[in-house]
Amino acid sequence: MNRQNTPVPLSGLSPNAPTTQSSIAPNESSSPSSGSQGASTQVSQFPSLQHSVFQLMTRSKLQEMVKEVDPHEQLDEEVEDLLLGMTDDFVENVIDMAADVAVHRGATTLETHDILLVLSHKFNMWIPGFGGSEETRLVKRSSGTEGHRQRLAVIRKSKN
Repeated sequence: MNRQNTPVPLSGLSPNAPTTQSSIAPNESSSPSSGSQGASTQVSQFPSLQHSVFQLMTRSKLQEMVKEVDPHEQLDEEVEDLLLGMTDDFVENVIDMAADVAVHRGATTLETHDILLVLSHKFNMWIPGFGGSEETRLVKRSSGTEGHRQRLAVIRKSKN
């Protein structure tokens, strides 16, 4: 089976689905009589990737990528932590937005084109080999109006 076209179920991602709850321990100084409203707070409508055991980027993979760019470069531990956190945040944001797109179109599965739509519209990113050919993307980039092309031709001619 072709893995790139395998839909991922959006279980619990519909707008009417129950929200994910996070338990927060009440302050020891607060008591039920002092007006506290309970010990749970709404976190997100979508399941979070932070609690997953799956890690997209590990320290060893990050160090390997840095060595490919510059074999003599060594990242500080704080920089590694920052880059790993940014990677996790980026992936979580893309998946959340793609899930919103899938729910908006009335689907119960997250498909490749949902992620490609988010990457192209929100981040101006294209993944080679996914979502159409290079010619399609080049057609979207027009060279301007006829007047602009004429001015460019005059400039090129004057340089010769």
